[in-house]
Amino acid sequence: MLNTFLVNRTPELYPDGDMFRPERWRTAMPSAYQYPVFSAGPHACPGYWFGLAAVKVALAAVLSRYRIVLEPGAQLDYKVQPTMRPLNRLSVKLDRERDTATAPQVSGSLFNLVKLPR
Repeated sequence: MLNTFLVNRTPELYPDGDMFRPERWRTAMPSAYQYPVFSAGPHACPGYWFGLAAVKVALAAVLSRYRIVLEPGAQLDYKVQPTMRPLNRLSVKLDRERDTATAPQVSGSLFNLVKLPR
């Protein structure tokens, strides 16, 4: 079984793989074998390009109109199966006033996984 959680943190492919640096994706051009979210080779997901495009369009539509706000005191814990997913349900709300919301206090095991900039 392929473990994307580990592949996406391989230092040779992704230096500082645990560091939250979304700007790295502006120039990174990983192969399907280096970023195996949709698998690769003869068993690759046939909806790969459609899935990527759909996520980009949906995310752009939401983020251009709303700010995603976590509940105060949110607990961000995760579990690793074939993919990584939240351990418990996580409630969020969409706030139309994108510039007025403040960041809530958040805790959880997610902070052991990702190193956020200070």
